[in-house]
Amino acid sequence: MEHLRNPQRTSTKLAIALILLFLIPTATPLIGSTGADTSGRAAPDFGVSLMTMSGAGSIDRGDGITVEPAAHDIRVVVKNTGDIGGSASLQLVHKGSPTAGEYIVTTISLGTIPALTTSNPIIIPWTATTGDDQTLFARVTGNGDSNPANNEQRKDFDVKNNHSGISVSDTVPTLAPGETSVGLTRTVQTINASVRNNGVKNISAVLEVTLTEQSNPSNSFAYYSNTQTLQSGSLYAPSSPKDLTLAYDPSALSGLWTLDVKIFYNGTLWNDAPSIASVTVRLSNYTASLSSLGDRSIEPGQTGTLTFLLKNTGGLQDSFQISSIT
Repeated sequence: MEHLRNPQRTSTKLAIALILLFLIPTATPLIGSTGADTSGRAAPDFGVSLMTMSGAGSIDRGDGITVEPAAHDIRVVVKNTGDIGGSASLQLVHKGSPTAGEYIVTTISLGTIPALTTSNPIIIPWTATTGDDQTLFARVTGNGDSNPANNEQRKDFDVKNNHSGISVSDTVPTLAPGETSVGLTRTVQTINASVRNNGVKNISAVLEVTLTEQSNPSNSFAYYSNTQTLQSGSLYAPSSPKDLTLAYDPSALSGLWTLDVKIFYNGTLWNDAPSIASVTVRLSNYTASLSSLGDRSIEPGQTGTLTFLLKNTGGLQDSFQISSIT
């Protein structure tokens, strides 16, 4: 009888084993699910999206940043690109030279920054003192930040009293191709120049035009424009151009004259007078211009039309005789 019961027990054990085979895989993910949720949970991701300067002179001309020794406003914008909100704080850190230690200017609590949002600009007062190779860091920190790699921006700069002005554009007459002088009528002439502050200190600008008679260089006349004050700009708000306008009356002059154009810039214990143009002008009420001929390709035996443009640039009616030389 015992021998007959063995197959029944074996069948029972086999059935239990099969049931366990189905139950164990089902239970296994449940055991590991807690760990999986921990590694992939939502988290904030804080970063510094903007760091710039305003409130005093600062400029980046492409060869490095120059900053005025004065009180500045450091403007910082922080963003949270993470899945959830979180609390964060911002530090402004200064380094006076490549070998100097870091100095914490201030630490600001930003409170909670919601997910996928950007803060309003945070304004931090900071005073720059003279010296080269300085650095400012803006650093944001927060609990649970998922990506610390984007938590900092830096500005490297020199601090000094830098004066500079540049001419952006002008209406000084220019030579036409093939010409050696510019014909101007003996009536009131106007020259405009657009200038801009290219430094970190406020300066003033004046346009000067000088006419010098070529046959008698001692005979010279100088004319001056209005004066413009050129405010320095900043990294946040660059300087804008201003116009200088000058009118001069050459009605008593005639013949060939050299027209020199300069901009006089003046600042504290500083001045500069770069030349922006020098051209020979022909003062006469009888002037004209003849356009140069463009290249033509004419096959042997064929004919072509040559077109010139003659323009009376003088102040009076005139007649012209045109001849061709081959």
